[in-house]
Amino acid sequence: SSNPLNTKGLVVGDGGLLEVYGLRYWPTWTRLASTAMPGATELSLQDQVDWKVGQEVAVITTAWTDEPDNHQNEVREIASVSGTQITLTEGLEFGHYGGPEYSAEVALLSRTITFQGDEASESTRYGGHVMCLPGSQCHLAGAAAIRMGQENVMGRYPFHLHMMGQVNGDSFFEDCLVRRSYFRAYTVHGTSNSRVSRNVAYDVSGSAYYLEDGVEEDNLFDYNLAAFVHIIDRLNDYEAGGGQEGVRVQTQASRIVPTDATAVGFYCTNAKNRWIGNSASGGFSGFHFPRVEYALGDSYASNQ
Repeated sequence: SSNPLNTKGLVVGDGGLLEVYGLRYWPTWTRLASTAMPGATELSLQDQVDWKVGQEVAVITTAWTDEPDNHQNEVREIASVSGTQITLTEGLEFGHYGGPEYSAEVALLSRTITFQGDEASESTRYGGHVMCLPGSQCHLAGAAAIRMGQENVMGRYPFHLHMMGQVNGDSFFEDCLVRRSYFRAYTVHGTSNSRVSRNVAYDVSGSAYYLEDGVEEDNLFDYNLAAFVHIIDRLNDYEAGGGQEGVRVQTQASRIVPTDATAVGFYCTNAKNRWIGNSASGGFSGFHFPRVEYALGDSYASNQ
């Protein structure tokens, strides 16, 4: 790429504090209380919401196909809100199941503070990124990242805690949104005791919620949603086989991390973390817990 690696980024260094608090709406996502049929403009939700007229929501697919050019996720604008009922300005194209065994998620796609890559990012897949380095603090709540992440550029993710070590709960992503990301969504790398809570990741290439090196411990991931997640390279081809086949994937020029051929909603390389109430749709699978025998990447190099 002709793009320098250190462009289009907000990077917080040693001693720095990133403190961003947008107006928060509750909840950031919920589920249908009953099935929404094609053409429906009225949605019945499982939770009361304080969403606003004019905001956007994503109604997540309940069909098995979820490729970028063949999917049934739908984005609509809110016309009215009353408790657990919302009205859309336009009817749904597809049906979305809301039954006793599972229900379509409905996610709020509007935030009051937005980090956004420029329009050229769409053609280059080289968006912006936010990274907090060792010795810094990250308090990021109620913010959105749109057209962010730099596809196949290591370490250039929309929201990224990078090699921060023990943060003792003092760095977090809460109630945020990552939408139209070119490389992941929320990455916790070489960082322990952080919080990733009540966030939404929608339309993301590569694994969305990502523990990178296998040394990350005691992080809390609770009540997050990953939806419309895409594998990287040959996006509509099941080149890695089925989940039980164990087919080997390899690094390629178009995919620097082999496992992104099987990108998932939540990628956890260390079992010593807490995962509570999360939901996943799309990708090769919802959750992946690989067994990592030794530290990877930067953590291996630094003997963590």
